[in-house]
Amino acid sequence: MDETDPRVRRAEAGLRVFSRRVLEVGPDWVEDRSRPGVWAISTPYPVAFLNGAAWARPDEVDVEVLVAEVVEDFASRGLPWSWSTTPGSTSPALEDALRRAGLTESVEPLMHLELPTALPDLGAHEVVLGTHADHEGLAAMTEAFGGPPDMVEIMATMQRCLRTGTELTASVTDGQRVLGVAQGFTDDGVVVIANVAVREEARGRGIGTAVTAAVLAAAQERGATDAVLVSSELGHSVYRGLGFVDVGTRSTWEWDPPEDEEPGPGP
Repeated sequence: MDETDPRVRRAEAGLRVFSRRVLEVGPDWVEDRSRPGVWAISTPYPVAFLNGAAWARPDEVDVEVLVAEVVEDFASRGLPWSWSTTPGSTSPALEDALRRAGLTESVEPLMHLELPTALPDLGAHEVVLGTHADHEGLAAMTEAFGGPPDMVEIMATMQRCLRTGTELTASVTDGQRVLGVAQGFTDDGVVVIANVAVREEARGRGIGTAVTAAVLAAAQERGATDAVLVSSELGHSVYRGLGFVDVGTRSTWEWDPPEDEEPGPGP
């Protein structure tokens, strides 16, 4: 996909909302490990997405040197970590260097939707719209994504640092607990759809569509002109049904410590 496509540029600009705010107002256990040519953070937690690099500028630096420095830095800590690439932050040389360094690539669609757009009726689902995700919503995300129970508190802390007062959270409950949830983070006319999660026993009932559509509807009422997201395999058909189109890919390159190494402690 052409990285000069304006939809790709808008998608990447939206995703950078997360990166910028994590370093601006993140908790004190988030360390800035950026260096010329790449954004990077580390934390004490053995979770790949909380330790990693992104938004590389491969045309501005010696890629071989950059990758070697980052790999040594993160691997020496003994924690899982990842390097994310998008159309505007990668190159064949960068990808070759990551592959030679032993990182394993997984690829997900980068999707875009122009707003405003017609959205489906929410059907029989009663969707509650708010700002931040509460404990039950975070528990639903953690369970749906297959994370350990202690991830709820980690996610709560990261959510607080992303809070601007303009974020959106939609959820569906069964009267006792949250069955499905979706979030939208807005910045400069772009809403980033994230953390769309439905508990396994509630899947196939249109809950994912309902919560995503509710966030989109609220965002376009606020004047958003673009919606972007990175899709899982499970959610791709849901987003296509809402009108999203693939405009590129995001690759996540992951490294795991050898099995005989103990992960570092949390705070």
